[in-house]
Amino acid sequence: MIDTHAHIDADAFNEDRDAMLKRAWDAGMVAIVVPDIKPADRARLVEIVNSDPRIFRGIGIHPHDAGNASTADLDEIERHCTDGKVVAIGEIGLDYYYDFCPPDIQKLYFREQIRIAKRSGLPVIVHNRDSDDDVLGILEEEQDGTLNGVLHCFSGDTGILERALRIGLHISFTGNITFKRSTLDDVVRAVPTDRYMIETDSPYMTPAPHRGKRNEPTHVRLVAQKLAEIRGMTLDEIIDITTVTAKRFFAISLLFLVLCATAIAQPNVPNEDDFDTDFAYDNAMITYEADSLAWERWLKPRKLGIGFSLGSFTVVENQQFTQRFTRGEPPNNPKNWATFAEGTGAKRSFTYEGLIAFGGTLTYGLTDHWFVEGTYMYSKNVGPAESFGLDPIVTQLIETAVHYSLNPYGRVNFIAFTGVTTALIDDGTSSSTKFGVNYGMAIGVNLPTSFGLLYPMVSVRFNSMLGSDKGRVIERYPDLVTGELIENPDVPGQFSESRADISTLFALPRLTLLFYPKF
Repeated sequence: MIDTHAHIDADAFNEDRDAMLKRAWDAGMVAIVVPDIKPADRARLVEIVNSDPRIFRGIGIHPHDAGNASTADLDEIERHCTDGKVVAIGEIGLDYYYDFCPPDIQKLYFREQIRIAKRSGLPVIVHNRDSDDDVLGILEEEQDGTLNGVLHCFSGDTGILERALRIGLHISFTGNITFKRSTLDDVVRAVPTDRYMIETDSPYMTPAPHRGKRNEPTHVRLVAQKLAEIRGMTLDEIIDITTVTAKRFFAISLLFLVLCATAIAQPNVPNEDDFDTDFAYDNAMITYEADSLAWERWLKPRKLGIGFSLGSFTVVENQQFTQRFTRGEPPNNPKNWATFAEGTGAKRSFTYEGLIAFGGTLTYGLTDHWFVEGTYMYSKNVGPAESFGLDPIVTQLIETAVHYSLNPYGRVNFIAFTGVTTALIDDGTSSSTKFGVNYGMAIGVNLPTSFGLLYPMVSVRFNSMLGSDKGRVIERYPDLVTGELIENPDVPGQFSESRADISTLFALPRLTLLFYPKF
């Protein structure tokens, strides 16, 4: 779940903010978006957001505080737009219920912040209380195809909803839909599936049955349950839909969330003075009372690893043709081939997919985070043989790489790597050696056993080869019966074939199973 609007920086959470957040993560929360309200409190908001990679923030001036704002505050908002944790401009909008700021001032700052959002490519989080016509009027005027926004804590009727949907806005529901006197059922049913999200507006708008108590992000599940009840869907369906919509709306990538969640959940690096060697076996898996001590016990000896790799090999070739003819017999003697300029210039690209590659891998741990790796992979490409009657192309890759593990003390490790590659290519006619660079990402899993550490790793690796493979035979014209090259009837003793200069990219997703012996 994602709580798309929670004021967890409010004073109401000062006494137990850490405990409140732990309850949220334990309940299945993967992200929380905290709107900005006023410049005076922004430093504390930034500190809280930066304390956990699963917390994101808006940047903006609430209509209650527009009367105290200045052009310098607008400049600061624009500067903050480049902060990686800023995912929206907001909370901004209009509020005619409270008399905290004159409407004209509210409208001025509302419009200016919308324009900042359009320039920066960020969505807006819109506050609207007793100001439907003015809020929607300004949004309609400013909508030029680049404005994306959400009406948070929506409480309007279906007419307001239709206007909002026409200009591409999203709708966010909070605890108000759970109130006994709620009249929003028709609105909830009318919102398109991909246009609604859930929020708590913590510490306010506490949903039933907790009304009268402080609200917190964990209660967003109650909002999801009410949505499921009204729309006739399951709770899991609502959670899946709203989570995907929120990730897309706020541009919070799934990969980033998974990396952050895993990194935060990992144990801290242990203090060896506190190390406890007592352990017990449970279904051949070693468990410890303190996870951090357990992972230190098994990561410290993770130095030399040996294993095998199996992958699906994709070869992308960009070919520049040259037409070549023999000067005389024998036609298979390379010294007798000559290139004619009039046959040069044609280009084409070939992709050979689904090839099998296999080989061995060695790794060595320099530190807990840094590893070096050497891998040998072998593959035979029979595509040219099937298409053009050529010999299979045998490719041998020798890869060296440096790995960086983002979270080595977690059970699941996320890894980035880069290195150099040597490719030995034999097409049956000639052999060549090419050099290139490799890069990619991987996910590994620590599986401690009584005899050592098993480490399965799934990776996606690209090998971009430098330069080109010059003059490789890519097409011949043999006699269908004898298989010999056909002589040109107009030029006795002349035979022909097509050659090409070839640049190559190897894409190689693979499964590697490593074993680190117990020392």
